[in-house]
Amino acid sequence: MNFYKNLRVAVLMIVCLIVFFACKKKVETKVSSAATAAPVVQKKKLSEYIPPAPVPKYKYTGDYYRDPFVPLAGSAGSYSSGVIDEIMDKDKMKSLYLKGIVSDTAQGNIALITDPGGNSYVLKNGKLYNRRNRTIIGISGMIGKESVTLFGHQTKVELKLKKYLEDDKDAN
Repeated sequence: MNFYKNLRVAVLMIVCLIVFFACKKKVETKVSSAATAAPVVQKKKLSEYIPPAPVPKYKYTGDYYRDPFVPLAGSAGSYSSGVIDEIMDKDKMKSLYLKGIVSDTAQGNIALITDPGGNSYVLKNGKLYNRRNRTIIGISGMIGKESVTLFGHQTKVELKLKKYLEDDKDAN
């Protein structure tokens, strides 16, 4: 037992000596003031300055799907050109169903609506937009807490938000 204590002490002393002798005293060297002066950097003249190339603006070219980089609740960007290309009759209007209502404090509520064919529509600020974010002619609407009321030329359709469990009961 005593042998192991002595061995530990000897190893500890060797480690301390190695650390002590490994740390040398720093040698100070005198440097002339000319060597310590900062190097002179010449600035480029304005005539030599070349501005960076502008970053190209992103444009989505997909025709079927909504642009994922255009915010749903924000501005419509380049797609809100005011071009109106779709008319909805009352039969199609009655076949729509409400998928969800998104609450946004800045823009108000936004309703997500689909038809049986898989086409999606967005109702915001009283106007109905198709998947290309173009206004549907003659359709306006109001968004409630759990329902949406669409107004056509002589048609009024109320779409109610279904709960998940109600969808399962309807399927059976």
